[in-house]
Amino acid sequence: MNEVKITLSDEQTKELSATIYTIFSNQIEQVRKDASLNKRYLTKKKHVSISILQTTRWING
Repeated sequence: MNEVKITLSDEQTKELSATIYTIFSNQIEQVRKDASLNKRYLTKKKHVSISILQTTRWING
């Protein structure tokens, strides 16, 4: 396997770390937004839909 080494100054290392951190943070936020995980509570409509589904499954066995 070929190995590549890159030497960075302290300033470049800090900048690269900050850039990687920003990219990951933005992507995580986007995933949370897409999955609606940033919402703490379900809406009443979603809660009722889940309750009806669970009740139907319980009745049907």
